Amino acid sequence: MKIAITVLSGWFFFAAVRPSIAQITEEDYFFSTAMTRFFQLDESFRPALRVIQEYDDNIGLEGGDLQEGSWKTLLIPSLTLNFPGERTSLLLDYTPAFVYYFRRNDELDIDQDASLKFTHQFTSRYWIYINDIFLRKETPQDIRRPDIPQQRTADYNFNLAEFVFGNQLTEKFSWMAKYNNERFNYDRSVMKRVFNRTGNIGEGGFRYEFNDALRLNGSYIYRHEDYDQAGFDYYSHLSRMGCNFRIARGFEAQVWGGYQSRHYDTGQTLTGPYAEINLAFFARDDIYFNVAYWYKIEDTYEFIHRGVWENGFTFNGHYKFLPKIALVLDYLGLFSYYPSSLIAGEELVSANETFWRLDLGIEFHVLEKTLLKLGYRRTENSSDFPGAAYFRNQVYLEAAQTF
Repeated sequence: MKIAITVLSGWFFFAAVRPSIAQITEEDYFFSTAMTRFFQLDESFRPALRVIQEYDDNIGLEGGDLQEGSWKTLLIPSLTLNFPGERTSLLLDYTPAFVYYFRRNDELDIDQDASLKFTHQFTSRYWIYINDIFLRKETPQDIRRPDIPQQRTADYNFNLAEFVFGNQLTEKFSWMAKYNNERFNYDRSVMKRVFNRTGNIGEGGFRYEFNDALRLNGSYIYRHEDYDQAGFDYYSHLSRMGCNFRIARGFEAQVWGGYQSRHYDTGQTLTGPYAEINLAFFARDDIYFNVAYWYKIEDTYEFIHRGVWENGFTFNGHYKFLPKIALVLDYLGLFSYYPSSLIAGEELVSANETFWRLDLGIEFHVLEKTLLKLGYRRTENSSDFPGAAYFRNQVYLEAAQTF
């Protein structure tokens, strides 16, 4: 006798049945295997906790003499539920962050991150992927492009829904179709009027596997951004081709090149080349790094001319120089040029901006699931736009425990 598990209106039902092979549905199989694996706690139930004590010398991300420093305590629990199946899987994750300020009027901010990921293989050649991410942000956020400074401290909700369909057409050739929906909602009415928006993004892409070391990629992306405020909308096109290449064992490169255009309701149009390069090195267990560069058109919320040419650079490195001690380094740099965007007197002139953030730390792996980290973070925004420039320094001690 076999035990089958079915689901109806969110409830599980157990029944003793003797089904034929044709009667065993994928859903029955998924839930039965998922429930079995769920009770193997190490695999399917993963709670974690991070506690951070930090000093931040610019808690409001203000410029000039307005900046204020404070000690902060961050409590960040995390809960992950994983329901794996042979062909169907479901993952749920929820991570709130409680941020207590020792010196500020509203002494507690609560951020919330939640995600749901679902995958299903109809056959060995057809599959779908659904992903939904919800963010609630109350802590001041780094805004990496010029805007009114009040946006950095504005509370908002963000939701991303992603739907992907894929097909392995031949042994070497596969293609996919993707649709994303993004939504920003701000709490304050003045921010709602200017920054509430909905993004609709469609993408079609393919890849061709020449061999284990070389893969050819191509895609086309269309994006339409719909602002609640009339006249702020835009649409964009991006066509690109690229390849993934294994240079040596543990050393891989990804390269993209293409053409892009962005068209704003204000009348501004930007067109030009697109480039992206990513290098990853992980040949040794004690050291790995990732370097990336891109050149693309991005959007700013400056109200007259919106487009920006952006050069971006990231570096992530990890070096374990002792069995339980490692150095980590993360760097992000954005170098932006805005043609005819800054009002000087009665004319529009070009403007520049540089945003960078460096995070340097040392990690102590006390136990297999216990980590201590001592870190320093420097964030700086140098901008020609009034009120957009600021900097801050953060020193922190973090303890992380996975259960």
